[in-house]
Order: sequence, then structure tokens, then C-alpha cells
Amino acid sequence: MLVLFVMVRLADRFTLTTIALALVFAGALGNVHDRIAYGSVVDFIEVHIFSYHWPDFNIADSSVVTGACLLLLDSLRHKKTPVQ
Repeated sequence: MLVLFVMVRLADRFTLTTIALALVFAGALGNVHDRIAYGSVVDFIEVHIFSYHWPDFNIADSSVVTGACLLLLDSLRHKKTPVQ
């Protein structure tokens, strides 16, 4: 709910933070939908590269991770401070 609240507060701005929060919220909502509809989160993408098997994942998980990484990158980015 906190993510939704922050998104509503930042709705008039189109920034990296709002995109990241939207990804996190959409991914969480997708996982909640799976929990309610199926009783568990459905992982449906399975990747094999030669003999290596990558752990299964879904689009919602990818969205949450991508959003979290964008938030981290945005927090590390140097922001200009206003001159007083």
C-alpha cells in the first residue's frame, strides 16, 4: 500500500522513481493475483543453457526485481542540490 501511496503522490511526475515503483507495484499485484487465484505463485519461464538450468521465474518476479534495481540505481545517482 505504501508503494501505491507514493505513486499517487508522484503521479504528476514521470521519473525513474515512478517507473520503478510502478514495476514493483505491478509485480506485487501479479503475485498477489496468482496467490488468490491459484494458491501459489505460478512460475512459467524455464531457461536451459546447455547443461545449466536457470531457476524458474515469471514476469511478475522480473518486474519486482527490475523495479528494485532501478530504485537502487536512482538512489545512487548524483542529484543536483538547489543553490541557496
